[in-house]
Amino acid sequence: MLAGAARTHGPAPYDWLASVLTGRDLAELAVEPSVLGWLTQRGGTARLAPATMLRAATEVVRSLLATKRGVLVVEDLHDLDPASLTLVAELVATAVPALVLVTS
Repeated sequence: MLAGAARTHGPAPYDWLASVLTGRDLAELAVEPSVLGWLTQRGGTARLAPATMLRAATEVVRSLLATKRGVLVVEDLHDLDPASLTLVAELVATAVPALVLVTS
């Protein structure tokens, strides 16, 4: 299960995904360290186009699910930053192998 929540005050881009990645072993993810640093909000230096970051974020979620079926929990939809909202929409649109549960 991948569960993340938005911060009520001052959400940053991909805040939901940063919440999901907190405390996980990220060594096996095939993502450049600078991009991963940006997605985890830990000082990434990547300056990529929004569409490229969206593809990277989508691939990170797919990698975390691997070949398993899973559950994505998105808490506080009303507080999601625009990038996280776009990511959730992209995951649903690309038929990620997971049940998506969104709360508000």
